[in-house]
Amino acid sequence: MPALKANHRQILAAGLIGGKRTQYRIQGVRGLMLDVRPSGQRTWFVRYQPGGRKSRKFSWYKIGDARTFGLKDAMDRADEVVRAVQGENR
Repeated sequence: MPALKANHRQILAAGLIGGKRTQYRIQGVRGLMLDVRPSGQRTWFVRYQPGGRKSRKFSWYKIGDARTFGLKDAMDRADEVVRAVQGENR
């Protein structure tokens, strides 16, 4: 899975790889993903493990459209979701 730095310009420049839907991991932000579709739609998601690292199952939480939520808002929301699911002490 390709990764992007948590940088506004890199996020805006992220495009499709091979003309197909691409999901980017955002470096330095636990679980934050940017989904880029051929239609041009960009959506923020949080990927997390409900059972912690013991579980191999991943779940996804949709934050929202990248045009509506900026990088800072997405980072804050991703942190909230991961803390709520995995506990405050992690």
